[in-house]
Amino acid sequence: MKANKEKFECQECGKVFLKVIPKSLEVKCPKCGSYDVDLYFAINHVQAVDLQ
Repeated sequence: MKANKEKFECQECGKVFLKVIPKSLEVKCPKCGSYDVDLYFAINHVQAVDLQ
């Protein structure tokens, strides 16, 4: 099984980055070190739906 890279956005500093989802599901922002990150697609999809 091949690992997939997912796009994340840090909620603290706004950095968007790619990361392979680890088994522990703890994803750390490479810029500020925060663990407050969300999937980038999910954030933008919800915002786009709210605008319609």
